[in-house]
Amino acid sequence: MASEVAMTQPTGPARPVHHALGDGLRAALIEDPVGLVILPLVLHFPNMVLEALQARFAGDLEGEILRNAPLGLALSVGWGFALAGRLLGQALVIRRTAARLTRGESRLLEEEFEGVFSHFPAFVVVFLLFWAAFLFGFLAFVLPGLVAFYLWGFAAQAAALEPGGIGTAFRKSRAVVRGRRRRWLVGAGLSVAGLAAVAVGASVVWAGVDEAFRGSVPFSVYIAAFGAVELVTVVFTAVWTALYLDLDRARLAAAAAAAPPGSGAPAPEPPRPLGLTPAAPL
Repeated sequence: MASEVAMTQPTGPARPVHHALGDGLRAALIEDPVGLVILPLVLHFPNMVLEALQARFAGDLEGEILRNAPLGLALSVGWGFALAGRLLGQALVIRRTAARLTRGESRLLEEEFEGVFSHFPAFVVVFLLFWAAFLFGFLAFVLPGLVAFYLWGFAAQAAALEPGGIGTAFRKSRAVVRGRRRRWLVGAGLSVAGLAAVAVGASVVWAGVDEAFRGSVPFSVYIAAFGAVELVTVVFTAVWTALYLDLDRARLAAAAAAAPPGSGAPAPEPPRPLGLTPAAPL
């Protein structure tokens, strides 16, 4: 199945992995902060509020839910909308990052969301299946969870970008890492190390905030804190998408090298573009 993403970068010697990760970081924070950070954070806002509620009023909220069934129902519905908004934001980041890194262009938001919604049902199912497999495998035996992360860690990217549905997304995730274990390990290691460093720094900052407010942190500060968490999530999604594109480009280059002209072997089908057109700045 041909990809919807047009790989326009040169297929010469492989670039260092950290350069590919830097492409995603630069796209989100410098080149397109409105489309890749601000807009996704707006979609993530209901999740921020509910996470802040749960963290700030955990004990009181749980007791109130037990006493007040309508409140419990309202919160359940709210969590459903929050999850949908969060997934919509992630799908948008994946597609917009791919568009910028493969074509250097951005589409109008109306066109962008058309592509997001056309892939969204499969994206939601793939996302939930991947996290169910990863968490079950990790919590049960650790190693199966790591294997699931290695094989299917890019399934969400494939679901948001590729035609073909759920099964194709998982197969494509396996295909891009097959034979590129070392490159994946370097990229994943750098990405996870960056997340760990941010988490340690955030925990130190939060300890200082909690001490400054003497254990009674205002609700608005909780929302700001979870906003920072969602910011990290959005940027990580862009960086992880950049790694997916890098590995897929290496896969296509290896396939082309394995099927030289005149060998009788079929050359890989060229990827189809996203249909991007230059758009006015947001």
